[in-house]
Amino acid sequence: KCLPKPPLPSLDHCLDRYLEYVGVVAEGQNRDVLSTVHAVEEFRKNGLTYQRRLQQLSESEVNWINQFWLPEMYLRIRLPLPVNISPAYIFPQQHFKDEEDWLRSTARNFPSEICCFLTHCIIFRYTVFLIRGMLEYKNKIDT
Repeated sequence: KCLPKPPLPSLDHCLDRYLEYVGVVAEGQNRDVLSTVHAVEEFRKNGLTYQRRLQQLSESEVNWINQFWLPEMYLRIRLPLPVNISPAYIFPQQHFKDEEDWLRSTARNFPSEICCFLTHCIIFRYTVFLIRGMLEYKNKIDT
């Protein structure tokens, strides 16, 4: 069973969430927060045009966000991706009995939704390459 299309949140929802995060990140920097709030409110007035275009795109594409997300998050960034971008690094720290326990846990936690697109063999190889890359990176740091 494949994943459903990604939802398109409303413009107000996106802008309100953005302001919520700005309030946390820029706490104590009132001038910057006020400037950002002003810019967001200006965008809110004209943003419905862009929202309608996104709505049309979401109706015509299987995954409307891919054409923006992939280039911006992976293809245009000139930083080492595994260190700066990889979602694997957001997993909480875990403690394992041994290497076999570590591999079993990694395989168990791999997102099952991806199985819609990849075979089990590819998933296993991806997991092995991810683990090997992390170990090589740890080795470089330790030496």
